Amino acid sequence: MSSVFNSEDPKDILSRIKRLLQSPERNHIELAFQLIRGQNIDPDPQMLSLLSNSGHTIAFCLRYGLTEALQNLEKLYVYNETFAQLPAEIGNLRNLVEIELRSNKLKELPRQIAFLKKLRLLDLENNCLEKVPSEIAYLQNLEYLSFAFNQVNYLDENIGALGKLKLLSLEANQLTYIPPQIGSLKELEFLDLSYNQLGKLPESMKELKKLHVCNLIGNPLSNYSIQSLQENLPYTRIKY
Repeated sequence: MSSVFNSEDPKDILSRIKRLLQSPERNHIELAFQLIRGQNIDPDPQMLSLLSNSGHTIAFCLRYGLTEALQNLEKLYVYNETFAQLPAEIGNLRNLVEIELRSNKLKELPRQIAFLKKLRLLDLENNCLEKVPSEIAYLQNLEYLSFAFNQVNYLDENIGALGKLKLLSLEANQLTYIPPQIGSLKELEFLDLSYNQLGKLPESMKELKKLHVCNLIGNPLSNYSIQSLQENLPYTRIKY
């Protein structure tokens, strides 16, 4: 394939790549990315626009490390893709305010996610993540954080640094322990810890005075733990 394209006019190659990027067929889009990499194409403004115009093209930008096409992106939504990791270059996307990467195959987050200081929403529901990383503490503007339906068995104590957090969802994971630093989330309004393996709750949870809903369904908690929490948070709807 390379020798055929090497004999073509570069303008024809660029035109073909742009047509492929506009195709509804996933395999055509992937071929376009392979040609960009294989031919060492430097995308022009029109191509950069095409690279970031749909969930599929954005997913391939992440897979192929072409994050320069996403520099101005404020909202990153990618669903039902098969990639298992994000490139470290995602840390260069400093304009991101929202990230939704639901129903993919992510196993871990790169440390460079800490550079996304503007991020207010991070939704990683239904992936294969095993921990909430310590770097999450640097995302000081986060208001919405979901690791629901993953394989999380460890919640870093740095979670307490997210002073603006209003919603935290850890539904359907493998948590056996919640660090006491969760009590520092003074703005938290919704907390979902349902369907984990929690045998007890930290005493610090009684400090969550703004909590409207706390979902504890599907945990082996004692009646005493639940009653104690309800007594300290009388205006919170506790589901168990």
